[in-house]
Amino acid sequence: MCRRNKTLKKRNIILIGNDGLICDMWYGRGVRSIIIINFELLKSFSCGIQSLDDFIHSGLEVYSKSHYCSTYVVSTKNRRRNIVAIFALAFDSIVLETDDFDDMNSGFSETWRPNVLENSRIEFENKSVYPALEIAYLVVRKDFQYKNLGKAIVDEIAEYARRQTLAGCVFLTVKAYHTSRHSALGFYQKCHFAKLTPLPKGEVWPMFRTLWCDD
Repeated sequence: MCRRNKTLKKRNIILIGNDGLICDMWYGRGVRSIIIINFELLKSFSCGIQSLDDFIHSGLEVYSKSHYCSTYVVSTKNRRRNIVAIFALAFDSIVLETDDFDDMNSGFSETWRPNVLENSRIEFENKSVYPALEIAYLVVRKDFQYKNLGKAIVDEIAEYARRQTLAGCVFLTVKAYHTSRHSALGFYQKCHFAKLTPLPKGEVWPMFRTLWCDD
């Protein structure tokens, strides 16, 4: 079953976009307060993995201002507005193989069977490429980890991808961080992402999750 998590709506959290606006798109209220986002505010942020922290402190601003991705911080909704997570989104596309659809259709895959018109399913599965939204980056502050915050953010990103009307979007994608010391593979599998490749590529493992699924 394709479940839609509403956890963030129940938490005392807001989302702040790199365009300087409090992006309340996951709450449906449209907060209008304007905040100037200064990437210097991220200098003290730590997820506990040095290479990821180094990128946050020195590379994320360049990627965002080069339009490679849109970056958001998740902040507590009190006066201090402590940053507890960071994520970035980018448009993407993926190529799926027959084996991927066989796994989804049989229920063997970690993700769901896409919801399409049955009389067009064969045509859908024979397409060469599928539109997607990539979670280009997602980290949770070290002292906020293991509180289901990461999963809640992923589920809310999926909900936003379904609700947006700018472009068609069938899947979420992510390149899960994966090394001998740290791996996000298990986390994303719990978030219903399936492996896109049989083996990792360098220090990441490409994965995908169905957005529109058969109930």
